[in-house]
Amino acid sequence: MKKILTYKQFENMELAEFIKKVKGAKILATQAHKGQKRRGGGDYIQHPEEVAKLVYKVKKSKRISDLIAAAWLHDTVEDTGVKIKEIKKEFGEIVASLVSELTSNPEELEKLGKETYLINKMLNMSSWGLIIKLADRLHNVSDIPDKLKNGSDKEKSWAKRYSLQTNNIIRTLEEERELSEPQKKLIKLIKKKIQDALTQEVNEEFKFFRKKVKDDSKIIDFFKNKIVCIEELSEEEMIHLKDQIIKLPEEIIINLIEYMIQQGLSFNGDEEIRIKKDKNISFMMNLPDLVSDSRYNIIVQKNVHQ
Repeated sequence: MKKILTYKQFENMELAEFIKKVKGAKILATQAHKGQKRRGGGDYIQHPEEVAKLVYKVKKSKRISDLIAAAWLHDTVEDTGVKIKEIKKEFGEIVASLVSELTSNPEELEKLGKETYLINKMLNMSSWGLIIKLADRLHNVSDIPDKLKNGSDKEKSWAKRYSLQTNNIIRTLEEERELSEPQKKLIKLIKKKIQDALTQEVNEEFKFFRKKVKDDSKIIDFFKNKIVCIEELSEEEMIHLKDQIIKLPEEIIINLIEYMIQQGLSFNGDEEIRIKKDKNISFMMNLPDLVSDSRYNIIVQKNVHQ
């Protein structure tokens, strides 16, 4: 006769399996990352440990042991000699699959550039994979406030660049991917960590802009020249929209420029302003004086005409 386990016995078995898998992943990660250091100092193993803690904190799942194990191991294939087949043999298909999708493809990374590569990757990875990737990013930005306050000029510069990259990634995720509540929670925490860096970067870029464009009347010329690609509008709407934008009061123009700096507009670069009529997108700027009081999504992108 098959023995029927009590709930307590079943619970103890699950707990034992959880401990075995997570402890095994911790041991393997610790061995694999031995001797490696973080950018700011400290043993590298501290990073996957914190990522694992964040995953455990925000995610509830019957397969939480797999997620935590994958969090411990997420950098082992990319940064050490560990192979996916070893992980699969020791921890199973789910953990191996998660680690695999969290591992960067060096050829694609070099071809697309880091930001574009990460955006494409994170838009298409599994929900569990995205949880771990967002926890990874959250821990990576966790010391940015301290770097801005106490870091060297080099560290401050890195913190601002990394924050802008992070902002572009999470904004795209919010606009183009359906997110779970744990994912939204992680994104909210990330935003909080990078907000001061984004503000500083906007202020510095805007100071540069004002230094470059001293005559207020030239602000309009700059803005008009940047608006080169307007989608989903009739020719009549497009002409009217451009006319309305360049007639906006200076303070609104300035607000728009500040907003676009947050999206990655650089006044030394070849970015252009693309205005897309889209009432369904989740992140929009309201321009009340434009065509029929419609709302438009203002997007900054690299010049597609080069």
